[in-house]
Amino acid sequence: MMNCALQKARNIATVILLFAVSVLSQSVEDGWKGIVLLKTTKPVVDAKFGTPKIDDNGYNMYKTDEAFVQINYSSAPCEIERKHPGIKRGEFNIPEGTVLDMWVNLVNPIPIAKLNLDLSKYDRDTGGDVLMHVAYHGKKGLSLSALIRNGTEYVQKLTYRSLDADLEKYHCPRKQPK
Repeated sequence: MMNCALQKARNIATVILLFAVSVLSQSVEDGWKGIVLLKTTKPVVDAKFGTPKIDDNGYNMYKTDEAFVQINYSSAPCEIERKHPGIKRGEFNIPEGTVLDMWVNLVNPIPIAKLNLDLSKYDRDTGGDVLMHVAYHGKKGLSLSALIRNGTEYVQKLTYRSLDADLEKYHCPRKQPK
């Protein structure tokens, strides 16, 4: 008969392993570190990254060893947020505290090749007045900002924005004027 403590330790190890596999197998296009737009909630993110600082516009900011992460969460479903009405966090019929948008600023930029992205699905933009910089805009809501050093592109920022088509599925019914 197996010792109860040993069985409990094995169960915990199995859960950790399954979680690690799911996070590590996640495509960067689907989210970052297990955080998925319109699915992941604030308690999950707080458990992963700790207590955030909240800026003047209500964005939650987390600092990790790898990145500075800014997240925009939904407010109460189908309600206008009084403090920040222009940000429109309550326009959707999703649970309060669901991730709407996320900005990930990497502490150490990484070569774009390490993200294993099909860059043919992204619009590449080298225009503008910033030299040695490139931006990629994807059709799935992910945009990248990269530096060019010695011919190699290093991603420094990942921007995850909810797509209009996805948001439309959750958009609250329009209230008719009385």
